[in-house]
Amino acid sequence: MPSPYEDSDTIAFRHGRWLLVAQGIVFVLAGGWALVTDLVGGGLAAVAGVALPAALAGIVAGTGLVSLLCAARVRAAKTLVCVQAPVFLILFMVSAATRKSGQWQSVFGYDATASLVYLVIGLIGLVLVMWLFRRALGERGDPGHALRRR
Repeated sequence: MPSPYEDSDTIAFRHGRWLLVAQGIVFVLAGGWALVTDLVGGGLAAVAGVALPAALAGIVAGTGLVSLLCAARVRAAKTLVCVQAPVFLILFMVSAATRKSGQWQSVFGYDATASLVYLVIGLIGLVLVMWLFRRALGERGDPGHALRRR
């Protein structure tokens, strides 16, 4: 049972760090495998039916590695999810807008599957933001919050 003096963000981090670790492991394995396959085999690797170009596989693997590193500290984890959610959602919007733009499409390797990868990672980031910032989302309107803090 948590102490009445322990805030809910700390409690949420204790449980949420395992979500970060799981995300990190999945992203490192999937992105790393796709990156190695792209670089060694010369062709696009399909991870869960999604063909990942080398640049996107590197981004996914890098995000997973940073996620594993940030799972140790509260501030690092909160910073990661506050960066992950908007960055990948912006990448999704840019990829959706430039999907048929020729030069930019070849530079960034954008296609519908890459857009889907960005969207999924951005939504995972939003879920993690809501998980790790539990106090900001729920306690202000809780009438018993002031009593529990004493």
